[in-house]
Amino acid sequence: MDAEATVPVVYIDPSDDWTVDDLQTVEDCDEAIAFLTGAISSIEAKLSDLRAEPELDRDLYSRTFAARRWKHEAMRLVRIKRGQFLTEKEQRAKAERRAAYELKLAQEQAAKAAEKAERIRLNAEKIERQKAEKAERDRTSRLICSFLKHHHPEIYQQAVQFAESFQTTEKAA
Repeated sequence: MDAEATVPVVYIDPSDDWTVDDLQTVEDCDEAIAFLTGAISSIEAKLSDLRAEPELDRDLYSRTFAARRWKHEAMRLVRIKRGQFLTEKEQRAKAERRAAYELKLAQEQAAKAAEKAERIRLNAEKIERQKAEKAERDRTSRLICSFLKHHHPEIYQQAVQFAESFQTTEKAA
């Protein structure tokens, strides 16, 4: 006996040399199912005709019965293969949906990060503007104080006393 097991080739249409292994897509499987459905119906009609004959040709009946069994086997294998193709197709579609979802999330996160960066930039500009305005006020105050100190010392003294009393009142509160 041969140590190597042989797997029979299951034909969908032996006259066309069309086998289950030739199927590559769900559409191929659908076409094969349609063909096999017709072939099985035809074989069953032939079996019915053979049973109706007065003298049953057992050899022809056995071959026809075996043909029907092989067509049913081919149908079973085609349906299995179709299910595998659908599973692969669904998995690809699921992976594509997941990738699209992750891309959308990444885009949303990038948009949020950009918004936050813009808020930080605007806030930094505002702080810098406030610092510049304060520096300008301080420079103006120093210029006024210097002018008063040199040209109007009595007004300068009153302003210093007012500022000291204001600071004392503010500390007490």
